[in-house]
Formats: sequence, C-alpha cells, structure tokens
Amino acid sequence: MSIKMPWTAAELVKFAKLHNLFSDIHAPSRERDNAARRLEKMLRAHGCNTDLFHDNPNLNEMLKQATKALEEADRARSARNAAPPPMPPAVPPQPPPGAPSNAEQLFHTICDLLQRYVYFRRPEYPIAVAIWMMHTHVFEKFPITPRLHLKSATFGEGKTTLFDVLEKLVCNPERDDSITAAMVASRANASPPPTLFRAILNSGYKSTGQRSVMGPKRQWIRQRTFAPMGLASIRNLPGPLMRRSVIIEMRRAPKHIRAALGL
Repeated sequence: MSIKMPWTAAELVKFAKLHNLFSDIHAPSRERDNAARRLEKMLRAHGCNTDLFHDNPNLNEMLKQATKALEEADRARSARNAAPPPMPPAVPPQPPPGAPSNAEQLFHTICDLLQRYVYFRRPEYPIAVAIWMMHTHVFEKFPITPRLHLKSATFGEGKTTLFDVLEKLVCNPERDDSITAAMVASRANASPPPTLFRAILNSGYKSTGQRSVMGPKRQWIRQRTFAPMGLASIRNLPGPLMRRSVIIEMRRAPKHIRAALGL
C-alpha cells in the first residue's frame, strides 16, 4: 500500500519510541497493547499496512526512518545538554583617536600628565613614577615589585595629590589609610591583584612572598602577599622598606610656581 501522507520528523521519533515499547517483552502487557493500537493508528493514517506481527514492508521502511530520526533527536539533545563551547577571546577596546600608539608614547604622555598636576623637585622623579605605574600592569612578569615610597619632611607637600593621580592610572587600585597585614594578604590573593597604597608590609615585594593563616577547620592556609604597593610617610620608613622602595622626595611647590598656577 502506498504512503499517502509524508511523515514528519516528530512523528518518526514518536513511532520509534512506541515500537520500542511494543517490542519490549518485559514491559507490562497493557502498555504494549496500548503502544500497538497507537502504532496501527499512525500506520493507518499514513496509508500503510497496519500488520505489526508479520513481514510488513511498510513497517520495516518506517522503522528504518524512525530509528534514524530518533538517533538524530538524541544527538541534538546531547548537544544541547553538553557544556557550551568556550567563548572566543574578547577583543580589546580600540584606543580613542589621538591616543598613544606604543609604549614609548604612552610613557611620555604619563610623564607629562604627572608634571601637569604634581610638582616634582627633581626631573627624574616623574620618570620613575611613570615607570612604576606602568609596572603595576605587568608586575607578575617580574620576580620583584619595588614599593613606591613618597617621603616628605612635613604635611601638605603633595603626597596625597600624587596618589589621587596614580589611582586613575595604576592597575586595580585599592587605597586605604589604615590597613593590616592580614588585609593586605587577603587583597593580594584577588584576581587581578590590587595596587595597594599606604600599607606597610615587609613581605610581598618578591613573587615568592607568602604568609600562613589558620583556616576555619584549623588547617594552615598559605596566602601570597606579592602585589605592588605605594607608601607615604613623614620622613623615613623602617630600613627594610626603604631598601625595597623607589623613593620620591616630595616638596611643596615654590611660591613662584604656585603663583603661576594660581594656587
């Protein structure tokens, strides 16, 4: 008997599932009888021979198509349930028009920016600060990260102003006027690690810097302390920190410079 109506993919999948149930000798007889009636109804609706128990060319042909459709449906479901493919790497944002096109131009731009807002008593100071600022973005490529130490003889000599500028330029800045070693270690384990200001910590200038803390289940946990750090002080810091620091001696701008700037 010729097929009067084409079979859809959904009908073929349903036909395959019903025939699997009908062929399962361990299934309850009531369910097998119900599956047989539904199979006969589907075969009849499509103009096929409804004999399920003898050699039936129409049934054999439908079973081949139904099995193939069921396998395709299973593959599609497995693909949907599988882990999503990795996202392509994000395209970095394009620099605005007129932005520095290479590291050398960026370095000179930062030096000019620093000298626009901060007075430096020596010409090499803005160069050192600019290099340290750029270093905070790539410090994990180096075995050490020197501290930036802003030192002055008294208050009001530009340390806070320089930190205000650096907060806009360094990588992942975190500024704190009162911080403990535990807080520094906790923040240094963040991703990416922060650039910490005004924190006095003897370890952390080396990539191997770590500290041990007791965990909630009384187990020792190792935390790294490797992170860039900016420090500010009146006069000197303890000897170990001074030896590990790029020291910038801050001074209040002379009167003629303040007058020229309207300060």
